[in-house]
Amino acid sequence: MNASDQNSEKHEKNKNAELNKLNKSRKFCKFYYKGESKRKHAKNDKIKKLKIRLKRGFKRREYNSDTKRDITAYGALSESYDALMTDADYDKRAAFLIRQFRRRGFKTILDLGCGTGTIAWLLSRKGYRVIAVDASSEMLTEAMGKAAAYPGFSPPLFVRQSMSRLDLGRQEVDAAISTLDALNYLISESDLRETFRRVYQFLRPGGLFLFDVNTPRKLRRMDKKIYMDESNHIFCVWRTFFTEKTGICVYQVDLFSQRPDGAWDRRFEEHQERAWSEEQLREFLSDAGFTRIQITGDLSGKPPARDADRWLVRAEKK
Repeated sequence: MNASDQNSEKHEKNKNAELNKLNKSRKFCKFYYKGESKRKHAKNDKIKKLKIRLKRGFKRREYNSDTKRDITAYGALSESYDALMTDADYDKRAAFLIRQFRRRGFKTILDLGCGTGTIAWLLSRKGYRVIAVDASSEMLTEAMGKAAAYPGFSPPLFVRQSMSRLDLGRQEVDAAISTLDALNYLISESDLRETFRRVYQFLRPGGLFLFDVNTPRKLRRMDKKIYMDESNHIFCVWRTFFTEKTGICVYQVDLFSQRPDGAWDRRFEEHQERAWSEEQLREFLSDAGFTRIQITGDLSGKPPARDADRWLVRAEKK
């Protein structure tokens, strides 16, 4: 065998050796992907499978004994509410409200449907005396637990009451607010009318009622939709159904929370919001005694756009 043949044979052996190494590397990578990578992303795999199951239909949830359920809105969801509402921009909303109050010299504020109390605490931090009302004891527990985050400030007075049964005794306030579509949760005309009447009763003359609502267009558009929110150790699925006859949008909420041992708890609750038209809001407010009623875009003094998702409503007490 001459030198040229020997070099050719040596080159071929080296080439085969490199190919064997490459194949082994590929096998290792394939093994790693199937093993370690899957274990690392087990949570994501479970969530993907859940999404596939959820998209197989828009049937309303049937209750069963294996699911912890709470038909009272914001029972199961209360502990996770703030983690899932990171896009609410509370600071911007509170700053807008404060500008309205300063123009009129307001000092005492009623917060209707205060939820976990973020807006109430932000107003208290600016020196306002706030009475914060909500029907959910679980949400109020979360609200009162925020005291450590706002040291040195006079805390809001948190009161458990439904909006349509509002009773402040002899206390009057300069302004009443309701944010993030809390009033849409009043699904009967009688409850909404009674809420307006009671707010008017506890406002001082010249007082302002300022609230926002989800628009009929938005709630109608949400029919047969699935929304998903995820934060650290929490996964939430919202299914929504709008009924044109009643004007009510039902939110069916599945909440998955991860326990320290890695297992997941699943809870269920149902929310309902009603679509109120501009004409209805104006009529009910006027019947309660309010004047100078304005409906604008959210956090704006301009008329709402035709495709607006949220309206801001202002009304004054004579």
